[in-house]
Amino acid sequence: MDEELNRIAVGLADSTSRAAVLELAADLGVPEGMLSLSDGVSVEPTRAVGATGTRESRSASWPDHTLQDKIPGRSLRKPVLRGGYQVAADLELPSDSIRPCTLGFTAKAVNNGALRDVFVSASHCSKEPFKLDRGVWGQPDLEPQVGKEYKDPPVERCYRKWRPDYDCRNSDATLVDVEDRGIALGRLAKTKGGPVFRCNSGPDDEDYDGDNPDCVIDVDTDDPVIMIDAQRTSVVRNELLQKMGRVSGWAFGRVLETCEDVKFGGFWKFGGVTILCMDVAEMNTKEGDSGAPVFSWTPGDSAATLVGINVAAKHIKKAKCVWFCKEFVGAYISNLGQIEKDLGKFWAYDAGPPRIDRINGARRIKPETPCGWTGHVSGGMGVSYQWSGVLTGVGNPVRGTVWESGYLKLKVTDLRGRSDRDSIHIAVEEDAPGCPRPGGGGCSNVGPGGDTIRCEHPPRPFPGPGR
Repeated sequence: MDEELNRIAVGLADSTSRAAVLELAADLGVPEGMLSLSDGVSVEPTRAVGATGTRESRSASWPDHTLQDKIPGRSLRKPVLRGGYQVAADLELPSDSIRPCTLGFTAKAVNNGALRDVFVSASHCSKEPFKLDRGVWGQPDLEPQVGKEYKDPPVERCYRKWRPDYDCRNSDATLVDVEDRGIALGRLAKTKGGPVFRCNSGPDDEDYDGDNPDCVIDVDTDDPVIMIDAQRTSVVRNELLQKMGRVSGWAFGRVLETCEDVKFGGFWKFGGVTILCMDVAEMNTKEGDSGAPVFSWTPGDSAATLVGINVAAKHIKKAKCVWFCKEFVGAYISNLGQIEKDLGKFWAYDAGPPRIDRINGARRIKPETPCGWTGHVSGGMGVSYQWSGVLTGVGNPVRGTVWESGYLKLKVTDLRGRSDRDSIHIAVEEDAPGCPRPGGGGCSNVGPGGDTIRCEHPPRPFPGPGR
């Protein structure tokens, strides 16, 4: 362990073993970004591998490139898709025309009870926005092709009091089924130099602060990845967010507005599509940044929290301006909560195997008394519940009548086949206090004085094999 670099230092006698080490790390679930590889290191056990003076050497297997280039493979391995890079959909007319946008994030989605590799970008970047067109997507352009549109629901009629009916969608997002490449689940591209508030890169920037540095889209060859270890369905006003786009690079800004309905296209009150409940953050965005991942990250953190994708820029009319004068405000965001309403459940990172943290419910119960028990589970992708013992059933919570004392057992399994087990003992006794909150899975009783008594059950200690 190289504590100074916060890396796992690996000494290599020569470069020929580099590919094998990276392959082993991938099999073990160790992120490539946590490895510090050094060639020409002695195999003598007295040598302090990773001591001061050793440094990461990635340029040989991770060449210099930008967010607009093809994602490079590492050490003869096939390139894998990750958020922040340029992607494009085939618009067909004119022939092979494209609209370069940004890959938001890769994910696992459910199809007929199985997981499939997908990525999310902006719907308006596809061949037919807000409509399932099955169009081809490529990275960075149409070649090589990397997948086809898999889910992009149509608009619906929305109804609001005191205004005309209109077409709407919950988000500006589309789901692309990955065919010809793997995905780097939970990984975003990371550029050099860190995030900037705003940068100068086009005609819309005349109101930007000229003292800020230019946009940087060069990928950091020494540390090319931002890890995602959480996803959140909403944002709050004034929180600091980040974005990684193919044109403006890594930008940051605070949330100015939340849940704003925004109309794109059409004329006045008629036509166009209204995207519901969008958020606005005061960070730079350019044409081509559409679909870019938006995340919460603090310098020094080991990983980030994904919150949504960038959709468009917001402008307002300048004060004391008569004709076509606009002022940049920030970036419109479709958050993950709105995206899931359109595209269904997905997992943008792997939280590991499912783990039963605890089972809540009565441990003592009166005879012939219906009751409920709830399993609290962390991790996993698409977890299913199987109860056995004194009660049987599927789903969560489980409800029923326990006729005799014994163990209530729970097994959880996710769509990747990973599972965990645990159990609690339930005693059926005449003098038991009865079922907490009859018919529910809660855990509170009313004491003699009318006070609420919480029956606390500490979480199962990690790793806890269960029964």
